[in-house]
Amino acid sequence: MAMIDRSPKFYYYYIYLNDHAYEPALTKKIHDLITEKENPVFVDIGAHLGYYSLLSASWHKGSNPVFAIEPNPDFFTTLIENIAINHLEHKIKPFQLALSNKTGKAKMTGWDSRVMNEDETGNVITTTFDLFCQKEGIEPDILKIDVHGAEGKILDGMQLTLKKVSHIFCETHHEILGFNVNDLIKKMTSGGLKVYLFTEHRKLDGGKIIPIEEANLANHDDLIIYGKRENR
Repeated sequence: MAMIDRSPKFYYYYIYLNDHAYEPALTKKIHDLITEKENPVFVDIGAHLGYYSLLSASWHKGSNPVFAIEPNPDFFTTLIENIAINHLEHKIKPFQLALSNKTGKAKMTGWDSRVMNEDETGNVITTTFDLFCQKEGIEPDILKIDVHGAEGKILDGMQLTLKKVSHIFCETHHEILGFNVNDLIKKMTSGGLKVYLFTEHRKLDGGKIIPIEEANLANHDDLIIYGKRENR
């Protein structure tokens, strides 16, 4: 990973303080896509504390900002702090939102309060990705989705946008909110994307891209499903 600039400072996690990349294979792939495009629109859905948002903003040489979406109030607070200590306020637009297939409200529950529980008494706004993009006036090129079970709902809420996106990296979680990996594949395929398995994204020697029909999907948890528009 020495060829990748990891210049941002992180307010969290010893692994970053020791100058190690988290999810090195996926980090490299997103780095390559961001740097090879002239002015990409990158959206970090489930930005957590800002790892991919900060790195992408530091790699990005165009005028478009990085859009960082994180619903958890505590994570969002640290995301804002990380943006500030890196002086990237002009390059990252953060949003405390939960994306879904409808508008409403939600609570963040489950492991480390990362699971979206839609509830009209909740303190987090929910909206669809199509509505989000319409409001912000953007056509995203590259999406990273890591949302602990809400992947299917988010893809349902991007029926229009999905037909325009060039690359989607979606981490899977085992049917937390009623969807499984095969559902995600069908939704991506219906949007005109060719779907692959992106292997071993947390290893330096990972990142092989295997056509989904040739992939072993016996374990549906903790996979990266990669959707690519073939002419881009």
